[in-house]
Amino acid sequence: MFRAACCLLLGASRAAYFTVEEGHEKCFQQSVLTHQVLRVTYTMNDKEVLHMAECRILVKNPDSEVVKDHAVGPSSHEGALALIPKVEGTFSVCCRCAGQGSFFTLSENKKLRWTIAFDVLGEMSSGLLPNPKNTASLNDLKGTQTAVDLLLERINAISAENDYEKTFESKFVKASEAVNTDMAAFKFLQILLITGVAAFQVHNLSKFIKSTDLLACCLPTTMRSAKPVL
Repeated sequence: MFRAACCLLLGASRAAYFTVEEGHEKCFQQSVLTHQVLRVTYTMNDKEVLHMAECRILVKNPDSEVVKDHAVGPSSHEGALALIPKVEGTFSVCCRCAGQGSFFTLSENKKLRWTIAFDVLGEMSSGLLPNPKNTASLNDLKGTQTAVDLLLERINAISAENDYEKTFESKFVKASEAVNTDMAAFKFLQILLITGVAAFQVHNLSKFIKSTDLLACCLPTTMRSAKPVL
């Protein structure tokens, strides 16, 4: 069989969309260490032809030996498989389809659509396990926890102070409004009292003047009433 050009996939999680012709296989390569797990998630998008075609996913070790053979059928057109390598190296994941009967012919160049994704579990950015010397110790965690506790206490203190200031401001505004209302009522009552006293005094003064004929005594002689001359 003809083997298509292999693609080297880089990164912790990778995916590809491609087509595979009948009688051909397409492979992808991935470097895996012994402590890692290679997880392959696949989807065969032309599932309606799987009952007439034999499709398989092959996983090959660095020596090109098949270490895992997964059949893809109508009920398993999508799924996942995992591999724990016994040796580290570059593994190949190949997709292959072969026609059954006369459904496929090489002249038609029938292409089947696939989607495949790789995840290397336990892989760091460099592809290696973390260095134990660089891991955080218990003392580092305690120091971090103490700093976090202090930060939380400070945040709580600031929050409590803000709540107290809001409460005090609200009470002050209410007291100020109450005092202003009382002052306005007192001034209005004072105006009423002054007006009432002034009116009472004017009324009594006018009655006193009328009763004592004081106004007539104080008028000039020419303005007093005189008998007409006959």
